[in-house]
Amino acid sequence: MRKVFEKTLEAPPPSPPKPPAGPAPPRSNVDGVKPPVPPVIAVPQQSSPGAGGNGDRPAGAGPALGAAQRHQLAGRQLTQAGRYREAIAELDEAIRLAPGLAPAYNARGYARYLLRNYAGAIEDLTQAIRLNPKYVNAYEIRSWAKRAAGDLTGAAADLQRAKQLGQ
Repeated sequence: MRKVFEKTLEAPPPSPPKPPAGPAPPRSNVDGVKPPVPPVIAVPQQSSPGAGGNGDRPAGAGPALGAAQRHQLAGRQLTQAGRYREAIAELDEAIRLAPGLAPAYNARGYARYLLRNYAGAIEDLTQAIRLNPKYVNAYEIRSWAKRAAGDLTGAAADLQRAKQLGQ
């Protein structure tokens, strides 16, 4: 049932251009290889109290920002490797160092979603959206989590908002 759910929510990757005549290039994401983690879409936001000028640079983070971004990157790489609990630990540290780093909340929300911790995912993704109200990817993933948690109305609203922002 979960496989069907994931396939209905995730958009298929764009089809590659037709290759020139000759042997076909190797295909990715087949034969048991995991699909890539959806990219985090960095969307500039207007400044607000307590949040940075954009979702990537929290206000007042100072020297801790570089360390937080390194932890965020490590967390995203661990998520791609399927090591979700370790990813969450890295992302916890990123958030501790830079609590206004919206992409860290987004990435942790995605890892929690993959662990089927839908309430935790919704909480993190909501925080990412508070920090960056134009965060399309956070709305999309939160819609998946809401749908999985049984909130079909909330899922539809988030998906609609993501579509509006993506235009």
